[in-house]
Amino acid sequence: MSKIIKYINKNFLWYNLKRQWKNHWSFCCAPFNTLEFHIDGGIRVCCGNRYKIVGHYPEQDIDGIFNGLVINKLRDNLKNYDLSDGCQMCYRMLLNRDYVNLFAKDYDIFQISSDEILRNLKFELSNICNLECEMCWGELSSSIRRNIEHLPPQKSIYSDDFVEKLKPYWKNIQKATFLGGEPFLIPIYYKIWEDIIQNNPEIDIFIITNGTILNKKIKELLKSAKFYFAISIDSFNKDNYEKIRRNASFDATMQNLDYFYEYSKYYNRKLTVNICPMQQN
Repeated sequence: MSKIIKYINKNFLWYNLKRQWKNHWSFCCAPFNTLEFHIDGGIRVCCGNRYKIVGHYPEQDIDGIFNGLVINKLRDNLKNYDLSDGCQMCYRMLLNRDYVNLFAKDYDIFQISSDEILRNLKFELSNICNLECEMCWGELSSSIRRNIEHLPPQKSIYSDDFVEKLKPYWKNIQKATFLGGEPFLIPIYYKIWEDIIQNNPEIDIFIITNGTILNKKIKELLKSAKFYFAISIDSFNKDNYEKIRRNASFDATMQNLDYFYEYSKYYNRKLTVNICPMQQN
């Protein structure tokens, strides 16, 4: 047992040496600066730990979640380098010495001090989507849920009242990430984006999109704030792409990709292409 502990401690040491952030009072800063809002109202702090629910909206307000007993217990665990509460993915990466891809490192940039200040938000508020991708399921695609799973629409519990409740936090937020479904088809996201533009246009708005939706309204919106994109493609072969991403047109997506590329290049912002590795591609 002592050899295992020594091995793990050594990995912690090497991990900390790879971090840009040098105040190593916590293995991970996610619960100190991040909340993720999901369609069912469950609130998490990290996409790598989907097990740990730190609160529920609207039963709890945002302050109650961010300052609650559950998230504070997770903070205490991570201060003690205890990864047992749902952080197994980072634990496995740690043992494999995959320090570069550790999820925990992504949250260091939002931590200015040891204080708990909400600086990073992630929104997964709706499954509205126009595609029926081979690797997807109804929780993330309304088209799959309706046409393949033959289930009733998944109701979102987020309304205009939720947008209002976000207002006090925009002053400290550095990054806001939007997932779907397809973000450009989700009405409440447009209200949140407009609110960001009015209250803090310096926030980095990161959109994970399938790249199929682009119109005049979106192009005008993109001029008003700092938008970044991750575009899910999965194949650059036309036939293969359209087989994987059912309902999508390869030619139209490539045309949109060109637009997003030129937009990102003009504003000197990174553009990411997401690919899901699988047998089909």
